[in-house]
Order: sequence, then structure tokens, then C-alpha cells
Amino acid sequence: MPFSRNLRDVFHFCLPLTLIPMAALGQAKRVAVYDFDYKAVRGDVVQVYGSDKDVGAQVAARIISKLVNASGQQFEVIDRNQIDNLMKEQNLKFSDRFDPRDAPRLGKLLNVDAIVTGTVDAIAGEVQNNRVGVGAIGLGKVQSVAAVTVSVRVISTETGQIFLADQVNNQQKHSLGSGAKVKGNGGEGGTITMHPAAMAANLAVQGAADDIAKEMISKAAALPSRRGGTTTAVAKRVAPAPSSGGDSAPASSPPPTRLPDATPLQVGKVEGNKVYVTAGENAGLKSGDYLEVRHVTGSMKDPQGNDIEMDERVETVQLTDVQDRFAVGRTTSGGNSAAKVGDKLKHTKAPAPKKSAPAAPGLPSPVQRKQ
Repeated sequence: MPFSRNLRDVFHFCLPLTLIPMAALGQAKRVAVYDFDYKAVRGDVVQVYGSDKDVGAQVAARIISKLVNASGQQFEVIDRNQIDNLMKEQNLKFSDRFDPRDAPRLGKLLNVDAIVTGTVDAIAGEVQNNRVGVGAIGLGKVQSVAAVTVSVRVISTETGQIFLADQVNNQQKHSLGSGAKVKGNGGEGGTITMHPAAMAANLAVQGAADDIAKEMISKAAALPSRRGGTTTAVAKRVAPAPSSGGDSAPASSPPPTRLPDATPLQVGKVEGNKVYVTAGENAGLKSGDYLEVRHVTGSMKDPQGNDIEMDERVETVQLTDVQDRFAVGRTTSGGNSAAKVGDKLKHTKAPAPKKSAPAAPGLPSPVQRKQ
């Protein structure tokens, strides 16, 4: 029938359109997801799971899965391992504790629009009706109940401000049926190999992560995006194509990849009066530059509750040898360095020359008599 043929033609025309990724219609947002911090509830985690478990990494992994597999393809995601590898390429150390003030710098380094981080604030679980009968092993209906509270912050690397801050609560139940066998509180033997409360806790952790991912997806269009394409810190290096005729002259080595201006300089090694710096020409360092060594002494809180890192000056070093990715300096005092690996370095002026002590007052010089 003509009607059927026309309908088939329309279907064949429309099918390719349905296969176009939504990301092609708009720019997907690229985010880095840190493992969530669960140290404050580690004792509760042991009680719920029967042993320590990184529920913070579990939250992050679930969020990544939901963002990557979202139907609209609004996000491109890099995880903890990719963050670590990118930072190692720049001689930087990954820190599990993310400082929001580092968002713009990491945005340039990782080429991401936002950093996703957070904490597991509370976790609790119990087993209800876990034993009916006499003895250590009971028969009966087993139901585990667990509740999880998770806080999340999505920080824009374009503005340096918190784009999304929320705290989600999720409670789940898990029934094991009337024939389940549980020894004690489910930590050993029987037909249940997992701690009973952990079964509901896993569901609660996943539920909290799903709620966070859902909220991020709903607000993806409003997230500021970094413009200007890929930064040099993560750009792919392409080898030059060989010339068409004859043997070509060897190409000169490419200049070192330039680190973002905000990349911190650190002490990587100390030997006597020599201090090794974890960056070189790639950070714009030059022989003769002076760097001030500063050692972190503690932290304090500002009125908003944010951590403020405190440091103090240790000494000044002058660079004597600068290579592509590291540099060597010597103390201006001439003595052995007091710097420690991990100390921060920042540019400074040449130390002021020491003023010579004034000559001590004495007798006037004798007047020479003419002969």
C-alpha cells in the first residue's frame, strides 16, 4: 500500500536523527570527580559493614557511572586515577583533600569545567528480626535497614565559586526472606556471606549518589563552561609529518609544555646546600632566579569555616641550574639547607646585601709634615 511505503520512508529518514548524540547539539560539560571523604564516619562504617570500606570512593564511582550513562550525554568525566596520572605528568602530587581555592588552577591543569567533591556525613544500619529460635544460629526473617547522609559540592573552575551545594539523605531496607541463616549479627558463616546491614547500606549509598547525579544532570546547562579548548597541560602531542622527498633533517626537540601560571612550586629533594625544585623551564624558571622556601606550620578557620593554611619563611635559594622539568638552587646563606621535601616555593627578590659595620671610632690619622 502507498501509505505503508510512505510511512517506511519517513521512518528511514527519521531513524538517523534519533541516533545523533545529544552532546553534538550542545557542549558537554567536563568534570573531575574526587573520591568523597568518609574519614569522619569510618567507625560507623566498620559497625555497618563489619570491616572498613571506602564508601567515599563508592559514592564517587556511582556518580561517575550515572553521569557517563545519562541519556542526554551532558557530561564527560575523569576519575581519581585520571586526575592522579595528569598531575604526575606535571610532577605534582595528588591530594585526597580538595581545597576549593585550587579549583581555577586545577581547571586549567585538568581542562575541566567543574570539580565534584563531598563528604559522607553519616551512615547507620541495623538488622531487624535477625534471629528466631535458640542458639547462636537463628532461623527467621531477616531485614536490614540503613540510612546514609552525603554532602556534595560542585565547584566551577571558570568562576571559582560553588555551583551546587547540597546534602542528601537516603534510607533503604533489604529483606533476606524467612529462610535466611545469620550467625551473630551476620558477620560470619551461614547462608549470608555479607554483613546483613551492609546490604541495605549499599543500596542507601547508591541511592544518595543517584540523587546527586540526578540533580547535577538537571542543572548541567547552567554550569559555566571553560572556553578556548584544550589547555597545553593535557593537549595531545602530535609528531611532525616527514617530508615528501629525501632524508629530512632531524627536527629540533619541542619546547617543554608550559605549566599553568598558578601551578605551585615545591621542594622535591634536598642535598646539603642544594635544593631541587619540582619544575623548571616548563614553569618559566630561569637561572639566577630567587625563590623563597616556606614551610606549612598549621591551619586556622576563617569566619565562614574555611581552612586557611599558615606557613612561614625558611630561607632563600638562588637557582643555578634550570632544566625542562626541574631546577637546582643553592641557599643564599651558603650553609646547609633547612628546607624539607614538600615545602612551598615562591618567587622573591634578591636578598638585600649586608651592610658593612661602620668603622670603630679611633684616633685621627697623623698629619704628615712636609720635609
